[in-house]
Amino acid sequence: MSNDWDEIRRLASDLQRAQLSGSIQRLSERNCIEIVTRLTHLGLVDVVYTTDGKEYLTPQQLHREIRDELYMARGRVSLVDLAHTLNVDFSHVEGQAQIISKQDQKVHLILGQLVDSNYMDALAEQVNEKLQLEGTMNVSTMAKEYDLPGDFIQEQIATRLGSIIEGFTDEQDPKVILTPSYVQRNKAKIRGVLSAITVPTPVASIINSYKIQEQIFFSLAEELIQNQRIFGSIVGGKRAAKATFNPQSYAKAQTRWVDDFLTQNGYLEFDALSRLGISDPAAYIRKRFKDDHLTFLSSCCLSSQVVDTIDSSIDEAFVSQNWLDLSTLLPSVLSEEDGNLMLRKILDKKKHDSSHGRKSLEYQVFGQVVLFPQNILNRIETSFDEIIKEQAQNDLQNQTYAKLLNRNSGDKFEVVENDDKMDKKEERRKKATGGKGGGGTQGRETKTKSTKKKFGKGKRNDDFSDDEDDLVSKKKGTANDAKSIQLMNRGELEKKLEAMTFLHDCPEDVFTDMASFLHPRLNEKFKSLLVELYQSSQQMSVHDRKKTHNQLQENCNTNFSLLRICDKGLSHFDNEEQERKPLKKHLFKTLCTDLLNDVFAFIRDDHDINVGTGKDLNSDQRSKILSGVPKNVGEPLQELQKALSASENVEEFLEAVEEHISAASDVYIRKADKKKDRQLVFNHRQAMLDQLEETEDPALTLHLAVTLLFQIHYGTILHASGKFVPQILGHVIQFLDADDAQIMRDFEQLVLEMITLKDADKQASIKEQMLELSPKVKSVVTSYRKSSSKAAGEM
Repeated sequence: MSNDWDEIRRLASDLQRAQLSGSIQRLSERNCIEIVTRLTHLGLVDVVYTTDGKEYLTPQQLHREIRDELYMARGRVSLVDLAHTLNVDFSHVEGQAQIISKQDQKVHLILGQLVDSNYMDALAEQVNEKLQLEGTMNVSTMAKEYDLPGDFIQEQIATRLGSIIEGFTDEQDPKVILTPSYVQRNKAKIRGVLSAITVPTPVASIINSYKIQEQIFFSLAEELIQNQRIFGSIVGGKRAAKATFNPQSYAKAQTRWVDDFLTQNGYLEFDALSRLGISDPAAYIRKRFKDDHLTFLSSCCLSSQVVDTIDSSIDEAFVSQNWLDLSTLLPSVLSEEDGNLMLRKILDKKKHDSSHGRKSLEYQVFGQVVLFPQNILNRIETSFDEIIKEQAQNDLQNQTYAKLLNRNSGDKFEVVENDDKMDKKEERRKKATGGKGGGGTQGRETKTKSTKKKFGKGKRNDDFSDDEDDLVSKKKGTANDAKSIQLMNRGELEKKLEAMTFLHDCPEDVFTDMASFLHPRLNEKFKSLLVELYQSSQQMSVHDRKKTHNQLQENCNTNFSLLRICDKGLSHFDNEEQERKPLKKHLFKTLCTDLLNDVFAFIRDDHDINVGTGKDLNSDQRSKILSGVPKNVGEPLQELQKALSASENVEEFLEAVEEHISAASDVYIRKADKKKDRQLVFNHRQAMLDQLEETEDPALTLHLAVTLLFQIHYGTILHASGKFVPQILGHVIQFLDADDAQIMRDFEQLVLEMITLKDADKQASIKEQMLELSPKVKSVVTSYRKSSSKAAGEM
């Protein structure tokens, strides 16, 4: 190291000689820069370049210059300003500043600034001046004013309290500096204000009126109260917005009023206590009456005496089976919600007791506070039994329920039949209709249309013995289908409840709640009874329906045979236009239409279609029935309707009936049986003979007589109205002897005159003649025999 310094001294002496020598031996600026740069790289010298690169500073020189600048700036200078003033890079200035702050405890590096103790002493003196004027200062205010961190200022101020700064920190808030005189002034102010207050006063009002800081007020007020310099208390916490100062004199009067009110009335209302200045009534009551068993509600509390009274009244209501209005026992200030809460608490307690051996209680609460034991509700519900029964029977008779099922049930009534059942039904159907060589058709070959027959509400009706089985499938859907039927609406139920004598004193809102409670129960009861009655009626109607269908089967076969025989009888008339054609038209209007109406009326009744009441249906009514039946029933019915209007003769109509009537109504037409036809003709003739013997009407006597003569002569049936009497008489008179023929002509003439004459005297004369001649006309019929006619040989 000594050698190096020797070398440096040598070079320095050489440099000095060169500088003192003439210009020929002097170094250039560039050479100097190179030499310094070389020395710096070798670590022989430590220099700091200026920002313009024209000057060099040693770290020691930079240190001295920074200290000089700090002194000149009165103890506080920014590093940015130092770098600009000294013309040195900021990093070198920052590094030297950190070294200075570490070496000297009186110098602090804060937020890119150097601050020494002299500056802080001056700052403390300024703070002290303001503190003495204002009495209090806050560190946050000083931090904002002097642009220094609050923690740093608080630390520096704390070290100067009692020396430079004449004051002390607040115990509850160390960032607040106070002076003793300021505290004494505020204590005197607070003592005077609180001593003068005689009623509860909000702390916020005191603070705002007398410009007292919130924290100072609470700390000094508590100190005064603890030292018994002030008699009273601060309630509501240590926030001015909620706290209230209650003077002791008022508190004593307040406590006395609360005690007296609870003793006299048995309850304390929270709002009343709030009006007295008690900010937290519930907490006050719990603290004041901690040993009493009070019941707390949302708006008040009740004494144990009131609760016991309510409890005993509830017990009495259950024992006497009477309803109880709790509002008559509760204080009037209680809301319905509080009354309901009180009632629920007592009832829950009783339920808990019942679970430990006491009798179980059943009840309902209406109108919040009206208690109804279950027995009373059962009594009310039972009073509607007669109404339910009557309404159910009316709905059943009016077919209201049945119509609803038709409209809403859809496929609910679809019968799921197993293969064995189908086979049995098919076998029975074949026995009824027959095939080749079948006994039912007397060995004649017939053609049967293969059709899946459905009848009624989507089910087959070809075998009524299985209707009871099909009814089981209906029962599954009937209970749900009754959902659209109700006994009465809630308004009607409410009116009926109001009309009950023992409920006259109930509050109005009770009836609304009770109606809402009973409405679904009564409706369910009504629906159950309705379903039960409907199912019972359905079981009974199965047999009635079977009987009705059998009657239809018999009527259709009888009318079919009658039509066939009558159509055969028309062949004995020679004149097509004047005799046969009008008579055929008459057959279509009467017997053909009757047969079709029988089928349509049965379908209508079976499907509950509201069209007409009897069997006398017109074309429009039949069309409405067609629109209300399933497609599988409607299509064959449509064919029968067309046959009635489009057939040219009776035979075509009969063919259409034979082809389609089974698909429409499960009626099967039996094949012609001569024996049965003869029996039908005989029965028809006997009925007409009996009618002829009984009648006294001349026109009807003539009509029956000529018709019977025709039937007796030809052994067939003739269906004709009164307007055809002349044609029929003209046809049969040729078969009578002269005397009988004359009797028939004379009687016909009298009937015609009777119809055309208007003179009463002449009509009376004609009546006498007809009365005399009528027995002879009847005798002609009864004595006529086919063997005596002129056409005997032809027959």
